[in-house]
Amino acid sequence: MINIKRIVILILLFAFNVQSQSYKENDFDISRKNFKLKLRDDVSLDCTSFTPNIAKPLTGFPCIVYCHGFGKTKEDNLANAAAYARFGFITFTFSMRGQGNSEGESNLISEIEADDLKDVIDYIKKDILVDKKRIAVIGSSQGGIVPLMAACDGLDVNCLISDLISPDFASNWIGNGCIKMSLLWSLSYSPDIVRYNNEVKSFRNWILSGKRDKWDSLLYCIPRQRDFSSSINENKIPVFISNSFEDKYFSSNSIIENLSNFSENTKFYFGAIEGHGSITTEDEDAYHDKSMKEWLDKHLNNIDPDEKINFAASLSSLPIENNIWSFQRLYSNTSLFENASRIKFYLHPSNIITELPYIGDTTSFTFKNIITDSTFTMNEAVNFEFRGDYFDLKFIKQRLVFDSEPLVWNYNVLGIPKLHLVYKSGKPVCQFNFQIYEVFSDGTSKFVSSINYTDRNYVKGKLKKTDISGDALGHIFTAHNKIRIVLTNLDTREYDNFLRSNPYVLPVLESSVNIIYTGGKEGSYIELPLKE
Repeated sequence: MINIKRIVILILLFAFNVQSQSYKENDFDISRKNFKLKLRDDVSLDCTSFTPNIAKPLTGFPCIVYCHGFGKTKEDNLANAAAYARFGFITFTFSMRGQGNSEGESNLISEIEADDLKDVIDYIKKDILVDKKRIAVIGSSQGGIVPLMAACDGLDVNCLISDLISPDFASNWIGNGCIKMSLLWSLSYSPDIVRYNNEVKSFRNWILSGKRDKWDSLLYCIPRQRDFSSSINENKIPVFISNSFEDKYFSSNSIIENLSNFSENTKFYFGAIEGHGSITTEDEDAYHDKSMKEWLDKHLNNIDPDEKINFAASLSSLPIENNIWSFQRLYSNTSLFENASRIKFYLHPSNIITELPYIGDTTSFTFKNIITDSTFTMNEAVNFEFRGDYFDLKFIKQRLVFDSEPLVWNYNVLGIPKLHLVYKSGKPVCQFNFQIYEVFSDGTSKFVSSINYTDRNYVKGKLKKTDISGDALGHIFTAHNKIRIVLTNLDTREYDNFLRSNPYVLPVLESSVNIIYTGGKEGSYIELPLKE
């Protein structure tokens, strides 16, 4: 879903191009039609279309279809749809099954919803007013995932704009053995917002139970009919994909890892767009809007874009204004993530990180997870929003801090950070949350990214080595500042208005004593990708 505050900008950008199609007016009267569309399984979707009250162009009107985010409805897209109709487009929006006034039950963003969209497009193509060769689909989150999933399975339109997505979004929700808070939130909507089918209803209870067999069920059921990175190369439709590095729902990892599987008709933006707890700036907002406008112009109006590049990435950096990073944008016609050098920061028992491995006598340190009451449940923790005297009495937050020396030069970090972890635990389930910060000269710090890992298959007392991918990031660590790594058992982020007091991933509610090994080149370290 495109943010409503952008409508005026986008309307002005589109005005010239609609006029170039021999329209004499640029603000047409429009007609609105509300109707029900019956799908292949007799479920009816609640739909709205807008049509300009002008003579039909020779080949028909170009058409834009809007898809809404999860827990939203067609109402969230009506203003945009009406605005574009006034400039000569037929526009169409609908509420997905199980949401709004549409019938049926949601399958939590899946092949079922993708098939629904294909039915919607088949209906639109039967409209004699629509130019079948000029149809675009636009959406964000669920509204961006479903069209791309459908495109990988035969959807036939002219172009897509998909924001805040991941082709392995379901696995991303439970990545590295962790369960994101945003997944639990998505499963907690009341029936007046989302009506789930029976299997999806069970997911929330499985998460809150904390039981091993329920985790195994989540691991099997959640990616099924949802992840689709294996079929990305089947998509032939031009698609503009935009993601944010601060996305609290889906990281950019799956897109970065599958870049070679996307067709040459794909454009990428990584950086800062609004949604899923991400932040943006006026400059990034305007750049994203302009890129979307040019993408639609190219594929609906056959107008060459001013910017002929396939990759853009915006790296967060100083200065900070109103607790928001500034951004520096990089451009390329080839992947910006290729040929990155990687730098290792080794953990030392003395609470520092350096580029040199630790060689002292003490080759480990202890990291504890302390739960004072074995009867304390995840449901209680969630209800207390992981805060307050009662929660603090039951769950003792641990925080070990490791700082680098002041940096000699800027570190331009772009890509997926990695953790090489060598450890032992006294329990069969253990969790390690590594947060990455930049520390400024005045001693304050600001969060950048994280690497979260929960071992749910640990053999008690066994030395284990593993390599873990963290959330992709784009950030410039400034010379003379420090890089800080924080190891914690509760991944909360200070001044995060989206998560508030809630953790990024749900913690483990079982006490454990964990030993992390640091000696030599095989000791534990964080690895960051550097962009030259």
